[in-house]
Amino acid sequence: AAAAPDVENQMIARLISVSVFLTVAHATAIQLVLDSVEKRCLSEDFDVGNVQFSFEIEGALTSGGSGVTSSLLDPNGVTLYSKHNLPRDRFDVQTQYSGEYSMCFVNSSPDPRIVQVTMEN
Repeated sequence: AAAAPDVENQMIARLISVSVFLTVAHATAIQLVLDSVEKRCLSEDFDVGNVQFSFEIEGALTSGGSGVTSSLLDPNGVTLYSKHNLPRDRFDVQTQYSGEYSMCFVNSSPDPRIVQVTMEN
């Protein structure tokens, strides 16, 4: 037996709602281990719009600073954000271009650092 048109429409509307939610709620979270004097970058493709970036460097609050430089580059290699020695930060970027954005960390301290990174749009 075929489903009634109202039931079919409700099912389609629910599927569209779930699909839109999954498309809009995109997040990437990762943990990096930076050895002494090491640079590591994470890259993610984003469309034009607002993107939120956050990071925390474990142990940096108790040791007096992270010794880590963090930066964000757009798909053209332009630096949108650059900070040194922050133990954590959270910032929004209005992306001007679709493409691959890179969040990079350079550890200039003699000790390894663990970095928790989240990128979401």
